[in-house]
Parts: sequence; C-alpha cells; structure tokens
Amino acid sequence: MAEVVVLRAKYLNKKVRVRYVSGNFEGLDLDRLRVGNIAKAAQYLINEQNFTILSDDSDEKGITMVFIRNAPPTAENPLIPVLQERLNTTITVLTDAGEVSGTLTLVGTDVIQITEPGGTVVLIPLSQVNGIV
Repeated sequence: MAEVVVLRAKYLNKKVRVRYVSGNFEGLDLDRLRVGNIAKAAQYLINEQNFTILSDDSDEKGITMVFIRNAPPTAENPLIPVLQERLNTTITVLTDAGEVSGTLTLVGTDVIQITEPGGTVVLIPLSQVNGIV
C-alpha cells in the first residue's frame, strides 16, 4: 500500500517552518520531520526514505507538500505506443479545443509535444487527445 506524508508549513519571520505532519506511514523519524525547516524535512523524505513529491501548493499562510512512497504502478495510456510509432512524423491531433497539426516531437507519460510548421511548439495533455489523424 502507498504511504503518504503531508507537511504543512507556515511562513514565520521570513522562514518556512513545518507546523503539521500527517499521513499513513511507518518507520519515519518524526523528529526529523518536525525540525521546523521544510527543506530539511523534504530532503529527509526524498533522499533517505525514498518518497517522491506528489504535489505542492502554497497560499498566503504557508506551503503544503504531499509525498508518496510505494505507490502502485499506473496503467500506461493506450495511446502512448501508437504515438511512439508516429514519433518524428507529421500528425494531426484532435482535441476539444480544435485540431493541432505538425511534427510529433515528444511522447511523454502524460503529454505530447507537436512542432507546428511555423515552429510553434504545442504541448497537449494526453487526457485531452480525442483522436489522431
């Protein structure tokens, strides 16, 4: 099962200090997370405990960072193998926002990159792809 750690840090005297730690995790040194400095807490989770950053967000009061470890693998998008076969060829991608035509220059895990004939580079999230011509 995936383990999750949520750190909430507040801005205090021009510093960002960890104030809250929550989540479902085992074997962590909570004192290392409550050191106050969010950067040190993040380094501990990433470098020593093999967590990755799932998300981070900030507002006027502070920063929230979510870390995850042992996440189950996600299924590969079925479009990826089809698009990889078309890499460096001219394609037209159909989206709700319209058609984008050009050379397919990158196929990522959740985004593709098209270079239009005029040189404009367009990034399209795979979740927005309705079809390929």
